[in-house]
This record gives sequence, C-alpha cells and structure tokens, in this order.
Amino acid sequence: MSLTKCPILRIKSETLKVDNKIAAVKLTAKARLPSRTKLVEVGEITIRRWPLGRVPSISYVRIGEPYRRCGVGTKLYEAAARVACRTFKAPLHSDVERSLPAQTFWEKQVLKGRAECIQEMTTYFDPDPLMSIEGRGGCVRYRLTCPAPKTLAGR
Repeated sequence: MSLTKCPILRIKSETLKVDNKIAAVKLTAKARLPSRTKLVEVGEITIRRWPLGRVPSISYVRIGEPYRRCGVGTKLYEAAARVACRTFKAPLHSDVERSLPAQTFWEKQVLKGRAECIQEMTTYFDPDPLMSIEGRGGCVRYRLTCPAPKTLAGR
C-alpha cells in the first residue's frame, strides 16, 4: 500500500498518570481509506516512563496488517519522538525487546544519524524474526535525539 492509499489524517494522544505524573502516552493513528467514509484506526504506539523517572521508551507498537509499509509506523514514531521531548523532556528510547521490523527501523535511524545505540549487547539469540527479542541486533537500547528529528522517513 502506498502513502497515497494510506494517508494519516489524525494522530490522537491519550495519557496515563500515576501520582499526578505522566507515566505513559498512547498515540493512535487514524486514516480515511478510499473505500470507507469514517476514519479507521490503522496503528498505535505507546511510550512509557515506568517506573516514574526513567527514560521514555517505546513499550508497544501495532500497525494493522493492511497498513504496513505505507508510512504509518514512521508517522507514529515521529509523533512519539516529539511527545517524548516535549512531555518528558528527554529523547525517545527503544524498548530492550524489539521485533525484527522495529529493529530495522532503529538501525535505519542510526545509519541516518538520528539515533544511537547507547548500550551494546555481546550476544543474543534470534529464534523468530517476529518475536520480540532482548538486545536484537546486538544493541540493548537505542536513543533518538532531542529536539526530535523533523522526519524519520527516508531510506
């Protein structure tokens, strides 16, 4: 599906507070598809800062199967990076457990100079590319920059 067939019209945020402090932010992407008149949820990403005081990191990403490879995940990561810098005053970090698509995203950001591996892992086992694996790719955790990059797209 191309970007023209999968336009994101709105990203909505929802916060979870613990002890009057923001502990997590969930971002939901909705799009209007040519065959539908209503907005359809096409993906979501959750940033958590738990326990409180820790760095903001991705805890959950879901992109609907028909909406993959058309920029939905990238748009959600861009919004998450802005929220992390603005709300938590810290750059967005990867989770320590990543699926292969998430690992591919983070490696691309490192190559583009937008992210860095902040803790390397010497060995890791990769039994299933769709399963989330701790330290996938030899990096325990990645970090973007603040202010958030204007775009995370591009090859």
